[in-house]
Amino acid sequence: MGIECGMYAEEGREWYVYRIPYLTVGSSDRFVNAGMQVYLPTYTRTVSVGGRKTVVQKPKILDYLFVLATSEQVGSMAELYNVRPVCLRNTSDGYGYSHWMTVPTAQMHRFMLLVQGYEETVQFCMPEYALLEKGDTVRVTEGPFRGVEGILLSSQGRSGGQVYVELSEGMGAKTISIPDRSLQVLSVSRDSNRFCRNLQAFEKVLEKALQTKREEGSITGEQCEQLEAFLFRYSELHNLTYVSQAKMAACRYAANMLLQRTKTADACIARYESDRNESKYSRRASRRSTSAGKYIDSWVTRFA
Repeated sequence: MGIECGMYAEEGREWYVYRIPYLTVGSSDRFVNAGMQVYLPTYTRTVSVGGRKTVVQKPKILDYLFVLATSEQVGSMAELYNVRPVCLRNTSDGYGYSHWMTVPTAQMHRFMLLVQGYEETVQFCMPEYALLEKGDTVRVTEGPFRGVEGILLSSQGRSGGQVYVELSEGMGAKTISIPDRSLQVLSVSRDSNRFCRNLQAFEKVLEKALQTKREEGSITGEQCEQLEAFLFRYSELHNLTYVSQAKMAACRYAANMLLQRTKTADACIARYESDRNESKYSRRASRRSTSAGKYIDSWVTRFA
């Protein structure tokens, strides 16, 4: 089921965050009656009341209510009921200026997608946690969190990991652990050499597959799956350095050649050459580009 973001009249309004201890479904009534729109996803649970089992609705988001409103509506609620959004203090200017927490529309939509994947309560975490342990920017491609984009946390050292979705400067949420096969890399973290190690490992896969093809005439089904998984995982990847871009182009070329997709393989090289010609290289980058080109040539000659 997709998210119907169009049901919210977002033009001219902002998403404000209210912290309401012991939040219930009825907590939103005051905001709705004031002409504001609320985002309050729920789940059902069976509880025992007076010895009888009853089905109740509980909020997926504990203690936080997201309200779509104008600043005038928020100010009116503050004056009438003394109910205010979460307040953030900006200390960077030296004056300690405070402002209400708001969530940008695009980030709110990503958050809605994340919440949809949870069966019960959402896992929140502070942004400092993600900054300390952030990794690649990824997109979830399968499962209940399909479509969620965010930062892959450090548990990626195992198979897959949790994806962190930032809401605002003071709040973020994360998915449950996502298997590696369900993650598509959008950009690579500059704080880690993990990507280089992944390319080196894939080069060994290519070497073995090429040897198998020469000896037996075709690659195995398992090798085919490995190549397909690599191509899909990095099909949306950008922000690479000159050398990494060349290595990725070479790996894509070799993988497609092994899968007997000659035209696609040639297109990988052509795209790399086009990107290189359009870039304005520094002297140092030009030297790297030359060595990167030699790396690509070393793979192309193997399939000549």
